Amino acid sequence: MQYFLVKYRFYILIALGCLMQAGFLSLILLGNLTDHAVEYIWFYLFLFGLYGLATWLVLRKPYYVKPKKEAPQEAGNLTVRNQTTSSPLKNSLLIIIFFAVTFRLSLVLVAPTLSTDQFRYTWEGRLVTQGISPYRYAPDDPALTPYHSPIWPLVQQRETASPYPPLSQLIGAVEYLLLQDNILGPKIAAALFDILNCLALLWLLGLYGLDRRKVILYAWCPLPAIEFGQSGHNDAPMLLLLLVAIGLARQKRPYWSALALGLACLAKFTPLFALPVFLVCWAGVSLGKTGPRWQGLLKAYWRNWRYPALTLAVIVAGYVPFVALGQGAIGSIFEYTGSWRDNESLLYGWAADFWGNSVAKGVSLLIFGTGLLLLSFWPRLVYRLSLPRRVTLVLGLTLLVASTIHVWYLSWLLVLLPLVWGESEWKLWDGAWLIFAITAELPYLTYFYNGDTPLFQWIRPLEFWPLNGLIIYNLWEIWRNHRAKRLVTGELPSSVLE
Repeated sequence: MQYFLVKYRFYILIALGCLMQAGFLSLILLGNLTDHAVEYIWFYLFLFGLYGLATWLVLRKPYYVKPKKEAPQEAGNLTVRNQTTSSPLKNSLLIIIFFAVTFRLSLVLVAPTLSTDQFRYTWEGRLVTQGISPYRYAPDDPALTPYHSPIWPLVQQRETASPYPPLSQLIGAVEYLLLQDNILGPKIAAALFDILNCLALLWLLGLYGLDRRKVILYAWCPLPAIEFGQSGHNDAPMLLLLLVAIGLARQKRPYWSALALGLACLAKFTPLFALPVFLVCWAGVSLGKTGPRWQGLLKAYWRNWRYPALTLAVIVAGYVPFVALGQGAIGSIFEYTGSWRDNESLLYGWAADFWGNSVAKGVSLLIFGTGLLLLSFWPRLVYRLSLPRRVTLVLGLTLLVASTIHVWYLSWLLVLLPLVWGESEWKLWDGAWLIFAITAELPYLTYFYNGDTPLFQWIRPLEFWPLNGLIIYNLWEIWRNHRAKRLVTGELPSSVLE
């Protein structure tokens, strides 16, 4: 069996890719996915099962077949030519990237019925091309009546101004200039950006000296393929710029990395939470330079203040044009983070139910702030963990205390999974988010049942309990394994850790 899997791995991988492609195209037959939420969930589980098999096949060991020794060629035989065999790694990557591209581009053809966000992207892009700030007026403001278009009735939450940062507005404006009110604009843009994310992962895996075949963990995952190719969400550009910022930090180019991180924040604010852990790399922190205490880290950060200052300056500069267009340049971002509550995390939901929304916000900020301080100043974490790992911990902690979790937010962690996969200490953490990538689709059932069924009360436990249970167990296991150890120089790497 093992010999068969190794020898015919490429054919099996192609067959699995074709089956996944057929599954994605089958979504077209369902029509409105919100009216067929049950069927959609079954399709998604089928796709995730194929994805699991493909990932296991690619990353299993042994993977390569040892080449057979050929008989030596006679020197006088001029008709025999040297035959070169193609690299198994290259063939695997070509298959993985080919299907990653076809998955996303084919899903552009599926009607965007799981989310209405792409209509808002197009509407706000139209306003920007007219010289109107989407932060100044809400879509239903009477001042915008002359600018109504066929896309306007499809815009949701018309009572609030835009929460999306300037770079997302610029991308929306370009989409509108090219395709006008065509709903394919955001979908095509998101699919293309996500294809670039897969290529950026190949680059990063090479920089970190990791197995490039791990790109399949993201490239073939059904969640980003559907949420970007089918729903056209605007997180894809942010992910690309975040990956570029990580790569430039790895290459010890802090100014360019800080610039890329600032642009990522202008696409979506999420990467701003990871600014302190980036500073660890920008400052060139190492045990030999700063010592094993947090005071040394603080001094190193203070000496390199110009890098986070550059990131913040890029963010401010991005808003300057919209300030010139009128008041309300920030839009509804603070309203979104302050009062909106939709599919909230388990921790936030319990705190809000017991003590109210305001206390829940305070508890969430306290837990998140504590975690961020530990990742930035606790030497055991600063020196032992890579930048991608610390970013996954920050973004994961963001979701664990968030008041709003949409399924496409999981792409923030999934895109970094190839860079950290295989670290035994955090294997349950990584596995928990992969499981959550399955269970996070369950809230789509509310479209079908409208909450009026006994099944609805089981959606949140099925969605969140495996995630939180595995993470708590992983943290307890790490504490148990390290509680008897003391932090000594011999345990820590002496080189600069990116």
